[in-house]
Amino acid sequence: MGLCPLGDYYDPNEIVKMSLDAEKNGFSEVWVPEHFCSGDAISVLGTLAYMTKKIHLATGIVGATVRHPVLTAMSMANLQSISKGRMTLGLGLTVLNWLDRLGYDHTRPLTLINESFTIIKRMLEGQTVNFEGKYFTAKGMKLTYVPKRRIPIFIAAVGPLMLDFAARNADGILLTAVCSPSYVEKARKIVIDSAKASGRNSFPLIYSLILSSIGQETNSALVNSLLDMLGRPGRAKQVLAEGTYNEKKMDEMVEAMKAGRRDIARSYLTEEIIDQVVVRGASSKCEETLSRFEKAGIDLPVLMPVPGTYKATARLAARIRGV
Repeated sequence: MGLCPLGDYYDPNEIVKMSLDAEKNGFSEVWVPEHFCSGDAISVLGTLAYMTKKIHLATGIVGATVRHPVLTAMSMANLQSISKGRMTLGLGLTVLNWLDRLGYDHTRPLTLINESFTIIKRMLEGQTVNFEGKYFTAKGMKLTYVPKRRIPIFIAAVGPLMLDFAARNADGILLTAVCSPSYVEKARKIVIDSAKASGRNSFPLIYSLILSSIGQETNSALVNSLLDMLGRPGRAKQVLAEGTYNEKKMDEMVEAMKAGRRDIARSYLTEEIIDQVVVRGASSKCEETLSRFEKAGIDLPVLMPVPGTYKATARLAARIRGV
C-alpha cells in the first residue's frame, strides 16, 4: 500500500513526519504530490531521500508543463542518488485550471506529455538530447551524473488517449484520486489492449490514488476534495459507474462549483457516489473497498488520507502487511 500526503492538508514538516512513520508502519511507498500553491514535491522528496532508508519514493505527480523536462531529469537524477535508488517519477499534466491561471498552453496534451517524457527518458538513460518540439527545446543537453539504477516513469492518466500513450511507453500508470472500480476495469482494458498492440513483453503497472477517510465516514476536507475533483467538467462521466449518478445533476454541480456555491454543489454528492470513489469508515469497510479496487485491476492503492485519519490509516496498512 502506498501513501500520498497531500500538501493541501499537511505542511511540509507534517508530510516528512508522516512519511518517516509510514516507513515503519506497513507502507511500501510514499508519493509526494505537487499542488499549487501548497508546496512542491522535490524539496520534500530531497528530505525524505536522505532521512528514510528503505521505503520507495515518488513524485505524485510533478507537472510536465510547469517544469522543463531537463530540470525534471536533473532533479530525479539527484534524488535517485541521495535515496540510493528508491525513486519513481510520476509525471502528468496537473490540473488544467492551474495551467490556465498560470498562462500555460495545454491545447495538445498528448504532444506535451510525449515531448516531456521523451526528453526526460533520454536524459536519464545518459543520452545527449537534441530536441525541438511544440512545447520544449533541448539542445545538447546531457546529465553530468547519470543514475546507476534506472528510474521508473509513471504517467498520470484519465482519458483513453492518455491511457493508450502510457500503456505503450511508460513503466506504469497513475490513476486519478477519484475513480470508481468500474472505471478501473475500463482503464485496465485500454491499458492491456494498447500494451499488446504495441508489442510490449509485459504490461505496465496500474496504481491509483484513492482519497481516504479511514475511521471516519466523512468530514469537511473529504467533501471539499470530492467537490474539487468531481466538479471538473466531464470528470463524473469519466470516473463514475454508469447508472449510479444523474448526468444532468452532475452538470449542475459543475456549474455550482464555477459559481463558488459549494453549498449547492454538495447537495449533488450522494452516498452512493462517495462510496464508489472513497475508502472511508470502519476498517472492515475500508478493507472491503480496497478489495474491490484490487479485483478491478489496481496493482497498488495509494491512499490519500484526509486530516485526522492518518493514524487509523497507518494501523490498517500495518495490519494488511502484517507489520
